[in-house]
Amino acid sequence: MQPTSPRTDLRRPAALCLVAAPLLLALGDLAGVLTRRETILWTVLLFLSFCAFVPAIFALAHLVRARAPRAGLVLGSIAFLGAMAGASMQAFFRAALLLEQASTSPAVAAAAEKAWSVPSFFLTTVAPGLLFPLGMLSLGVALVLGRQVPLAASLLLCLGALLFPVGHAVGLPVALLGGDLVLLAALAWIASVVLAKPGTWEHRDL
Repeated sequence: MQPTSPRTDLRRPAALCLVAAPLLLALGDLAGVLTRRETILWTVLLFLSFCAFVPAIFALAHLVRARAPRAGLVLGSIAFLGAMAGASMQAFFRAALLLEQASTSPAVAAAAEKAWSVPSFFLTTVAPGLLFPLGMLSLGVALVLGRQVPLAASLLLCLGALLFPVGHAVGLPVALLGGDLVLLAALAWIASVVLAKPGTWEHRDL
């Protein structure tokens, strides 16, 4: 049995997460639309999506870092914090939904639903979650300027990041699912670029 090489190639895991994250996001949002957010499936899929976005964000930051090391670190951190806020938001939604379904008291169900819109929830969860599309947009702009990936892929990433808060804030299915598909197309395209870049993805360089 040969020992594991310290220069493990991370291109495939990075490409996998770049595709899996927006795919899970699209499936989660689709489940939310079809079930009117009355089952926990959509929260589970979105939670998994934001978890997969963490290594995907690291991959984008690594691409940016090739031309702008500080920008890659800062912008990647912004998107990372937003992804973590998004994951925590799904845990809250899941708990509130389960409480609504389990309770036989209309007052308890009403209180659980009202908790979604209280100012403290917005300030501690929703507002930090806005860092996710902001970070993704900033990474997209950095990729446009650095030309590490095809210009069209970078522009698609920017468009998907712009559509993300519109679709999720307004809840319009066309904007919601359309934005997810744009993100999927952009990140899948970038994933193909990652797979075509040998020699730059050893773990000691990340």
